[in-house]
Amino acid sequence: MQQHKIAALLQIEYLAGRTRTLRIADSEDLAGFVGEFAECHENALRWTSANRGSRVVEGWVATNEWLFEKHSVVTTRNGDLLCITPKHESAFVGPFIEYQDIWDEAAFSELPPQVMVPMVVPL
Repeated sequence: MQQHKIAALLQIEYLAGRTRTLRIADSEDLAGFVGEFAECHENALRWTSANRGSRVVEGWVATNEWLFEKHSVVTTRNGDLLCITPKHESAFVGPFIEYQDIWDEAAFSELPPQVMVPMVVPL
């Protein structure tokens, strides 16, 4: 797992409550769409090309205040965030933090898949 300067920014957003709730797509939402496990970015692109008016939203799922996993989701017609990538039953989906391109000079695609804020252990 990589430590990256963007991790501190994600932690600030998480602790300030500037997160969004992800709705996990059910079979009615998917209407026959079959996403691939661990291919959220590609799934989101395929979804938006088949569902006019929807858009890809890039960001991170917060596992906790120290660990963030890169993820792409799509918007619904009413602007909610919908996770269309299949998950294992035990998978945790936490709050979502939208990527803001002002955070880093790198494009979202160039950022690491997971970032962690170093934990400080009191002596």
